[in-house]
Amino acid sequence: MSNSDHALKTAPRSNIGVTSRYPELMHGVLDPSVTGIAVELTLPQNHVNAETVEPYLKSLCELVAVDCVFVALFDETREKIEWVNSVSNKYDLCNPFVLLNSQQPCCERLKSKLANKQLLEIRDTGAADTDNADFNAKLAGLNLGSMLVAGLSCNNGEGSGIAGIMVLGTMRRRSRWDMDTHLMLKLMAASYAAGYERYVLNSSAYLTV
Repeated sequence: MSNSDHALKTAPRSNIGVTSRYPELMHGVLDPSVTGIAVELTLPQNHVNAETVEPYLKSLCELVAVDCVFVALFDETREKIEWVNSVSNKYDLCNPFVLLNSQQPCCERLKSKLANKQLLEIRDTGAADTDNADFNAKLAGLNLGSMLVAGLSCNNGEGSGIAGIMVLGTMRRRSRWDMDTHLMLKLMAASYAAGYERYVLNSSAYLTV
């Protein structure tokens, strides 16, 4: 066995799995499939309609092996959900489109948390959770057992804060969401938010011409 083969077999797995399986050999180079999706999500033209976003959400769904990935965007007042795009392996059970025109589910405390790049991890949506009971109730129709939620932090002329949420969901409850998935969702949510903000700014510019 060569020294390089031995290094591959014995190298410890990185706790940042989205960047490198073998950090001492790969020097932290990002996985091309991950960076490719992230870059595409920063492009404003990919937020024009559902068809342009859906392939990237589908890839994310497969990468993190979840049942459902969806984005819910709030209206300008950030009081209601006005746009939803979803990819799911369980269309008959998980259908986030029921959220359209419903009240956005985040209280002020949660909006502040998500705007600061923190994630909301709900391991069992059926368990008593006084901190997130209202959020769980508003998303109860999705039939998800567990969720990992990121905020889409934007400043689109209505002040800073979150313009929507990106959610990873599984039908069954989970004992935990691993750190790799946390990091993946943070990267994708930040990329999506950047692209969406640019799309809104470009759209506003066209409207004022």
